[in-house]
Amino acid sequence: MRTFSAIALGVFLSMILFAAESFVVINFTKGGQLTRDALFTKNPMDAAVAQKYGGDPFELIRSTQRIQKFVFDPMIAIAVGLLVGFVGRIRPKFSAGLALTPWILLDLFHLNWQQACKTCLGGSLALDAAYLGIGLLAAHYCGSLVRGWRGTSPRSGAGVALPESVRPR
Repeated sequence: MRTFSAIALGVFLSMILFAAESFVVINFTKGGQLTRDALFTKNPMDAAVAQKYGGDPFELIRSTQRIQKFVFDPMIAIAVGLLVGFVGRIRPKFSAGLALTPWILLDLFHLNWQQACKTCLGGSLALDAAYLGIGLLAAHYCGSLVRGWRGTSPRSGAGVALPESVRPR
């Protein structure tokens, strides 16, 4: 039951952090604001957009994508791994892998597989594999810290030190 709740919490946290990442990117970065303006105006013109944001619009969007890929997405993987490793003490790597799978699939399936270049697809697959590895490592080390160095649960119950006669051996 604890493993199932760890997986469910991990999936929920990954989707919440994905939505928060989108909100931050769209509202607080130049590339996100540029994307929002390009999507919701009736006649976007490159000259007007370049003048408004002060640079090449495509470079602004690429820099925003790099922030997402190399800053926000690893942070999501680490946060989910830590949560799953803390809550699901028995099989933290398995639980983290299952918890990160929907987020990684969401990241992969937003790509246009018919039009994208094969190098871009390979890069996305490699990054998603790296996010999975980062999340698994975070869950493994958090789970081992929670279990203790012997691989058993800590010698306390709810933060209260147990007497020697009640401690597990």
